[in-house]
Amino acid sequence: MNNKQQGFTLIELIVVIVLLGILGVTALGKFQNLSGDARQATVEGIATEIIGGSNINYARSLIGTPDVVLDSTDAEICDAATINGLLTQNLSGYTVGGTATCADTDSGVVVSCTLTDDADATATTSFTVVCTGS
Repeated sequence: MNNKQQGFTLIELIVVIVLLGILGVTALGKFQNLSGDARQATVEGIATEIIGGSNINYARSLIGTPDVVLDSTDAEICDAATINGLLTQNLSGYTVGGTATCADTDSGVVVSCTLTDDADATATTSFTVVCTGS
């Protein structure tokens, strides 16, 4: 008699399931914390956009046509209204902080602002400010 085995044994199936479980647990650990990294990358990307917008604004001020000009009455350079003037889109869901004012600085001085999103991802950005009347 020629007995030919068909299919897999129970032991073989259990070994495969255990191996797949180990691979799944290993992969899950690598993908769990990506949301925080993505949030941080987004904040850093917006900070880079602020730098680009302020550089364009400063270059335009050198030829006499800046988009955003602050004067000594502006209490805070690092505020949402100032930053929104430098960006092509509205800065919503983010908080801008810093202590620089136009009364403290001259045109063309680099100031540092801190950009924070609602989930506490933080990036610090430095940009050139156009101040007049200080």
